[in-house]
Amino acid sequence: GGGGFDDGAEGRGIHGDAYSLVSMRERADRLRRQGEMLEGVTKRVESSLQRGLGRMEGATSRLSRVLHLSATLKMVMRLMFEAKKVSGSGVDFEALSAVGTAAASGGALSYSVDMDLRDLTRAAASVAVMEDLLSHPDLGGDGGFVDGSGSGSGSGSPGEGMIDVVERLRPDAESVAAAVRRAAAGLLAEQQRTGTHGMSPHRLGATLQVYYHLGELPQAAWDAVSAGLASAEKASAGFFNPAAVQRLVDQARKEAETAVREGGEDDPNARLPPGTDKRQKRKQSELAYERSLKKRLREKRAEAAGKWARGVADAALRVWTLQRVLARKSDPVSRRNFLESVREAPVPDKFRPAEDLLLRRAPDRDPRKVKNFIFALFWNQMCLALGKRIQKLLRYNDGAIAGDVAALYPSVRAAALDMLGSVQDSMQAGLG
Repeated sequence: GGGGFDDGAEGRGIHGDAYSLVSMRERADRLRRQGEMLEGVTKRVESSLQRGLGRMEGATSRLSRVLHLSATLKMVMRLMFEAKKVSGSGVDFEALSAVGTAAASGGALSYSVDMDLRDLTRAAASVAVMEDLLSHPDLGGDGGFVDGSGSGSGSGSPGEGMIDVVERLRPDAESVAAAVRRAAAGLLAEQQRTGTHGMSPHRLGATLQVYYHLGELPQAAWDAVSAGLASAEKASAGFFNPAAVQRLVDQARKEAETAVREGGEDDPNARLPPGTDKRQKRKQSELAYERSLKKRLREKRAEAAGKWARGVADAALRVWTLQRVLARKSDPVSRRNFLESVREAPVPDKFRPAEDLLLRRAPDRDPRKVKNFIFALFWNQMCLALGKRIQKLLRYNDGAIAGDVAALYPSVRAAALDMLGSVQDSMQAGLG
């Protein structure tokens, strides 16, 4: 009886497991059908969204091309407007270019004297805008061109996709830009030649305004400072060199000999009593020659030192005028100070020694805390170069002319003190 009971329980367990397996299979089938249904719905939704996205991308692309074309047309219209302003300014750019070139090479800039510098300044502003527009890739600048869809590209054969009206304006714009630059260079060269007596701060300010519009103000300012430094070094080179020192001594000796030989106030024999022997006359002549030589050496040294000091003072006052105008002048539109623009630009390599010297003395080594930074750089660099030149002169030919160089000190000191006083007075009076 116990064995029968066990067989019935085992049968019922088998039937229950089979029922559970069938039920699980049915649920799996239902889930599979539901998954297939959801997958179909997802594909239909994705397809619908993809079609909407495609339509949106197409509309966005067309709108982008329209906006790009609109921006390009605005640039073309601005270019035409600036070109019309330049052509209607009344400035003869061909004559201005020719005279500006002559002035930069040493001639007089007579044409610019009759021209209102405000016209040149306005032309420079228009030139800056036109150059910026013409360099844009969408207008064919920097090798780019405008393709059929209105978008710019950086490659392509020359002339492909170019805008005709832009290409017609390009040669005239480049010619005007070159003329304006040559005129500005001529004005700056005029200031360097004539110094403070030939160009007023107003004219210099207008010239610097032209360079500011062209985006070349720092370079122009440092070129002017370099020209002033070259002028001062030229004056020093003409005075502190072996040939000049020797020539000065030779001229003094020659004039002393001529004065003693020809007589006059330097003739010692005119005061000797009759019957004086030849040895006494020769001794008196030698003494007279020595007195005459000392006098003429003193005069020659004073004259040469004065000429050197005037050359240095003229260069220094030109640079001071530049410093003063830069500090006072600002662009009327951006209100940006010219001196700050120049100060933020890198200092040329030739002024590096002077800059290092100044920054070692400046608070926190900050160039903005150096008073009259540009003039200070010029003056320190000039002094450094002068010191090296004098040291080289003293060592020339193993010190063969060191005595003659040392003899220049009284005249050089007097001329330098007079020059420094004159420069200081001009700076304080605002005339420099």
